[in-house]
Amino acid sequence: MRNVGNMDVGLQILLTDHRPGVGFNWSKTIGESLVIYTESAFRRGRDQLIVVNGEVTSPSSGWIPNSVIGSNYTFANALNLIIEYQHNGAGYSASEWRAIKTSTESTLLDIYGPGALSAFTLLGQYNNIIGHNPLRQNYAFVRFSHPNWLMDGESSVLWLKNLDDGSYVLRARWDKDFGNSYKFGIMAETLRGSSWSEFGIRPWEWSLVTDIAWYF
Repeated sequence: MRNVGNMDVGLQILLTDHRPGVGFNWSKTIGESLVIYTESAFRRGRDQLIVVNGEVTSPSSGWIPNSVIGSNYTFANALNLIIEYQHNGAGYSASEWRAIKTSTESTLLDIYGPGALSAFTLLGQYNNIIGHNPLRQNYAFVRFSHPNWLMDGESSVLWLKNLDDGSYVLRARWDKDFGNSYKFGIMAETLRGSSWSEFGIRPWEWSLVTDIAWYF
């Protein structure tokens, strides 16, 4: 990382025999409140598996781009806003996602026939594919946060929209420290989208989670 004026510039190189990569990041501070930035990385190959003619297989091992362009602004009242465009080159293209959808729907019909055992095996492989996160390639991300809203607790609201299929997740979280002994948190989340969109495919639309951490 190198600082040039109000800009930070960095270059990272990952040397491995499995998935080597190279990354670049740049950020610039404007005034006292605004930071604009971009990060890009290229790695050889993908972790995700794809479906070709109903069979689960590994994709080609070319160089895959991942990038973020965003800004971070802190208001006078300490409210922080982050806005980003995220590109996940390892995510599924429209044709790859369509192949997963078509194969899954076809295999669901096969579980009632003589090939049920093979069908259940394939469904397990398809479920592993769908379990990856993120699944697609293009996203918009917005996050508001404040260090001491609502009873001096840390609050945040996050919105992540899949630009490829229109689905999104909206999440709010509040955390509060009680002395030096424990911390309480609560999170509410909703997932919205069509039945075969990234966030619409999940088996729930709403969730509420609470957690408590003790410090010894």
